Amino acid sequence: MSNSRITLIIALISTLLAAAPVYSQSSADEILKQAQERAATIEEYRQLLNNPDQNVRVAGLDVMLKSDDPAMREIAFNIAFVSADDTMRAIALKNKFNYLKTLNFKLILPEQPTELEKTGIVDTFSKAFTIQLDSYDANTGEFSFRGGNGQGQVVGIGMDFNDKYFRCNANLTLGDGPELVGMLNCSHPKYKGNYKISLRLQ
Repeated sequence: MSNSRITLIIALISTLLAAAPVYSQSSADEILKQAQERAATIEEYRQLLNNPDQNVRVAGLDVMLKSDDPAMREIAFNIAFVSADDTMRAIALKNKFNYLKTLNFKLILPEQPTELEKTGIVDTFSKAFTIQLDSYDANTGEFSFRGGNGQGQVVGIGMDFNDKYFRCNANLTLGDGPELVGMLNCSHPKYKGNYKISLRLQ
């Protein structure tokens, strides 16, 4: 390799090193300070969500769910869904649908399934029921899917929907945590029956 080529490579490396950011102790301290301040803020909101006054809890939840910080929202959802306060759970459920585009329901056979249910859950549904949301109104809780062939609504701590394409309807309620559980009822002669249905939200 010629001396001129070596000189060029050294010059290029020197330029790259000069352009690289230098992380000083002061910048590390600043990052730590910001992280501590953020953690303190999150802890304050956590305490609000566990306040004995429901109005305070709901107000704190509303602020956290409207935050631009994804971590703040996730903490709010995690706390609200396991809360003993159904008002908080209902608010969390309605807000959660703002961030859902696809609903991947899990299907399970009832305790004493019919032959149609046994074949239908595998051949037609592959043990799952999927909905791609076309629209969702956070104020009313109403949503549509399958190009208007399906409608549903989030109400309180539950949701229901009617799917004209598959000729099925369902009613689900929040369980103890972030999961909707209920029954899917289908009238189509190929897979007519009642299936246990659930949707994990977190």
